[in-house]
Amino acid sequence: MNIEISVREYFEELQLTEKQYGQEEELYPWIYMLLKMVECKKKNDADYYEGISIRDVHKMCKSEKLSDTQKNIRSILTNDKGVPDMAIIDKNSEHILGCIEIKTFIVNRFQDLIPGSYTEEKDEKGKTQFLPQSDSTNKQKPLNKQLITQVKNCKKVIYTNGLLFYMLKEKSNTEITVELIGDLEKSFEFFKTENESFDNMNHTMRSEWDKLIGKLIEIDWHSEPKNEIKKNLNT
Repeated sequence: MNIEISVREYFEELQLTEKQYGQEEELYPWIYMLLKMVECKKKNDADYYEGISIRDVHKMCKSEKLSDTQKNIRSILTNDKGVPDMAIIDKNSEHILGCIEIKTFIVNRFQDLIPGSYTEEKDEKGKTQFLPQSDSTNKQKPLNKQLITQVKNCKKVIYTNGLLFYMLKEKSNTEITVELIGDLEKSFEFFKTENESFDNMNHTMRSEWDKLIGKLIEIDWHSEPKNEIKKNLNT
């Protein structure tokens, strides 16, 4: 199955999302198709390709009719902050390779992150938090608890609002790395105001889409760290 999405098609859908509904679940199919498009490109360009399974898990609910594999995948993904929106699993169901957390770009529920390392520290009340080490200001904003939990459980997390894309990885028990792998905000604003001349937008803006796709292609989901499913058996 080959999927190809142009930046124009993507922005047209985001614009309709902004006008007509505005909830984060509208982004789910487009982020899914974006990831599938990237995997198709990997497969077509590589001599050897190890596929992944991308599962929409945001509506995970309790059920008694589950296989042991399903139970143990759920036990890894479920926490007191909910579940991620999508899970990346190997096709043999041996490892959780990562997850995707999506927020809407319309309502300000998205945490802008500082690229670099977030390390574990204790606050004045003795509670654990992860603070950015590259922030020299006194207004350090700790990584939100939902993302910390997802990194601990899934090891690699793509955090996105459809325009900004961050990659978070667990480097150690006390350090999480953050990389900004895509920034489409300026391009999208240009598209909304200059739709008719979009094909003539300057090269720098047009290249942001290609940069994002390139960074997504670089992700090796099968590399360490990853969470071994069989170590979480309930039986």
